Amino acid sequence: MTYEEYLVLEEASEEKHELVGGEMYAMSGGTPTHALLQAELAFRLGLALVGRPCRPYGPDLRIHFADLEESAYADAMVLCGKPALAARDRNAVTNPTVVCEVLSPSTEAYDRGRKFEKYRGLPTLKEYVLVAQDRPLVEVFRRETDDTWTLRTYGPGKHVELASVDVRFAVDDLYAAALAEEPDPA
Repeated sequence: MTYEEYLVLEEASEEKHELVGGEMYAMSGGTPTHALLQAELAFRLGLALVGRPCRPYGPDLRIHFADLEESAYADAMVLCGKPALAARDRNAVTNPTVVCEVLSPSTEAYDRGRKFEKYRGLPTLKEYVLVAQDRPLVEVFRRETDDTWTLRTYGPGKHVELASVDVRFAVDDLYAAALAEEPDPA
């Protein structure tokens, strides 16, 4: 399908979809833990960025990959300066500085592989953050000045450092509610 066809269907749909290789894929609902980690991540980013030129965005804003004619939704992202809207999609941006994904068993391979490959093609992207659901672990891939990517991992007792936006928060704080709350089987 073309990007224009995707946009027509996406705007009329109550569900979110990503366009990958000309195919439209529904974004499945997340677990309570996924949703809580996503909300906590957006909260921590928002708190750290108050009064600064960078802003956090949640999972409803699309990221457009113009060279691929594709789009994706991230669990959270940070944009610095004004959002650069895609020429063909006024509800999608092309300039995230930080992109965050909460890993799910069904999407982890894609988030680590092809999706990360697409994100690396965005010249504004400086850091890619992966948040595990099954244990307190945050991985930060950082773009270096020579365009290589380095991995930093943060576990219990550590503080996640997002150098590109000068943000720091405790892994324990991010996971406190998720680890304390066991879903009630109905």
